[in-house]
Amino acid sequence: MTTPTITIHLRYFAAVREAVGVERGTLTLPPTATIAAARAALAEQHPAVRAVLAGCLAARNRAFAAEDAVLADGDELVFIPPMAGGAYSAGSVPAPASSAGAL
Repeated sequence: MTTPTITIHLRYFAAVREAVGVERGTLTLPPTATIAAARAALAEQHPAVRAVLAGCLAARNRAFAAEDAVLADGDELVFIPPMAGGAYSAGSVPAPASSAGAL
């Protein structure tokens, strides 16, 4: 019996793209995977991006999303690096997609 999985489509921008070396990718994850799990899996696949990912916000399907948001098969996930060398902190993260609106 095969274990069910979902496939997440990734787009890379700025420092994330530079660290990964490509513009797009995919991750295969368990069906209950969260954005935090996808972040960890991406860092595992591409160790050079680990430090950059730590300061990135996440957007799922073009809307900001919380780390505990559960992903669905076919979702697009983007990790958005801080602009102009800044850093995001827990208190500065935009509201999740349900209240922040689309990017």
